[in-house]
Amino acid sequence: MPRSPSSSAQAAREAIARRLRELRKRAGLTVTELAGRCGWHHATAWCRSNWPPPE
Repeated sequence: MPRSPSSSAQAAREAIARRLRELRKRAGLTVTELAGRCGWHHATAWCRSNWPPPE
């Protein structure tokens, strides 16, 4: 059965979050350091690298 657009988008968000987390850790950066380098609020950096959010 083909994926719905929303499930494809969800899978893409999860893949991007995993990759961002992997790159951040490889670079030895904290979430706060990543946020500063990207010009993001630390909560934004955390959310973007920890998708889906914990329940």
